[in-house]
Amino acid sequence: MSQPVSTFAYPYGMVDEAARLAVEGAGFLAACTVVPGHNPLAIDPLAVRRLEIYGTFSLLRFVLTVRFGDTRLLTAGGHAGPPETWGNMARRRSLKGVIGAADRRDKVRRSV
Repeated sequence: MSQPVSTFAYPYGMVDEAARLAVEGAGFLAACTVVPGHNPLAIDPLAVRRLEIYGTFSLLRFVLTVRFGDTRLLTAGGHAGPPETWGNMARRRSLKGVIGAADRRDKVRRSV
């Protein structure tokens, strides 16, 4: 590549102060998290929020997401609490993986 890379996306959006300092030390000018919402003018450029927009969104949900920044409140089980910690997110993802693997294994057993 002939152009230097100046932006970074935290893996899985997970960031803490140590990760932020490492990204800053590596010389990146900006970095994205998965913290939902709009970015105020005074946002830390190494902790940029973003909006999750999927191709399955209706036009209404797309407009609401762009306007308000986070439509998790509109979905069943949604919450607008503080961002999850690394540990909570890792445990939840791990549990989802275990449940998903068990479901797939059960489907295979039933089909045999």
